[in-house]
Amino acid sequence: MRLFISITLLLTLSGCATFTHQLGFNEVNETFSSRTRQKLYWKTGAEDDQKIEQEITKLLSNDLTADSATQIALLNNKRLQATYQQLGIAQADLVQAGLFPNPIFSGEIRFPSEGPNLELSIVQSFIKVFEIPLRKKIAQSEFEEAKLDVIEKALSLAYNVRRAFFEYQASEQLLEMSKTALIALEASKDLAVRLHKAGNITDLDLVQEQSNYESLKIEITAHEEDLAATREELNLLLGLEIARTDWKAPKRLSEAKTPVGEIEQIEKEAMMNNLALAKARQRLLTLSGSLDIAERFKIFGDSELGVSGAKEGGGKWGSAFSLPLPISNQGQTEIFRANAAMQQQYDLAIDLQTQVQARTRSLLKRIKLVESRLTGYKKTLLPLQAKLVSETQKNYNAMLVGAFQLFEAKNKQIEIGKDYISALKSYWLLLSELESVRNGLMPSKLEQEAI
Repeated sequence: MRLFISITLLLTLSGCATFTHQLGFNEVNETFSSRTRQKLYWKTGAEDDQKIEQEITKLLSNDLTADSATQIALLNNKRLQATYQQLGIAQADLVQAGLFPNPIFSGEIRFPSEGPNLELSIVQSFIKVFEIPLRKKIAQSEFEEAKLDVIEKALSLAYNVRRAFFEYQASEQLLEMSKTALIALEASKDLAVRLHKAGNITDLDLVQEQSNYESLKIEITAHEEDLAATREELNLLLGLEIARTDWKAPKRLSEAKTPVGEIEQIEKEAMMNNLALAKARQRLLTLSGSLDIAERFKIFGDSELGVSGAKEGGGKWGSAFSLPLPISNQGQTEIFRANAAMQQQYDLAIDLQTQVQARTRSLLKRIKLVESRLTGYKKTLLPLQAKLVSETQKNYNAMLVGAFQLFEAKNKQIEIGKDYISALKSYWLLLSELESVRNGLMPSKLEQEAI
């Protein structure tokens, strides 16, 4: 009985599990901050939560920028906060992998005529004990993968915030320009009404001016709809309650900045930082551990060893064991499956590399083309159209052209301005995507639903 108690006590002590609060989050935050120059915070109800709330309030009190909006979302987005719990789940799996399997205790009491007979046994799956170091290695790899996944989710949120912010600014700017155009079209329409009454223009000319005016009014409604939708999307991404959604932002997109850089260096950074590739490497380590277990232990994976004894006849403890007989299942299917899974993961990793390289090159080429288009607008087309309006105004003042020609020139100037805004929006969206790819986000992740 003394041996029985000793074994039970040993197994009980070996099963003690300890957990570390927010294990792995500091590494996640350091990696993320080194790439984006912004920080993450895991809310836990501690006093520091109040400091974060004060920081968010301060950021909201000023006009938002793409950077400040992103920082608010990283501190306040509820789904991102939920994502951090992946670290806790992975830590639980890591601790579980290091625990001894529970022993099986069994007893039997019989009541023959000569008196009660008590039999006790305790057995342990000793093969699973030998597997513990390998299972801990697998769990550690899965924990590292969980950290990479959290960083990836944070980068995805950051990209979606910047995308929504630039779309919001573009909607504001297009709405402002359309309202300016509406003033000109209203004047053109009123003039057409007066000229029609005087018999100076045909019904067709009048209807054309009225149609142009009404069409623009409907277009303005569409811009207002886009503006409302993008603002609400931003509110959701920022994690703001209704009472905190009265923020302000500049109503115009910033001009394009300096060129993005050389393709070779950017592609190198994208490959080095890519989180999908890093997770693929971790998954290969995990699968390698599974293969190791399959090759070493699968035949006798359910073996048990322990002690047993009986009260009858002064009952002394003896040994108890069970071993599976590897007649048909010799672990070959597990080994084959693990090998196939490893090869599959390797092939996927190669494909990921190709995707990152192709997407990075595509983004750089598109950005350079948009930059060229913006240069054409700023240096050539917009100045030419401004000069055309100025010359038409002079001719109108000299009564050499009619009012409709002046209105048409101004409307054309506004339409070119809208095209310029659309190109500028494309530039900022592409640049945001490129920065996300450089920081490690897989291009396919950018097309998924926002956090």
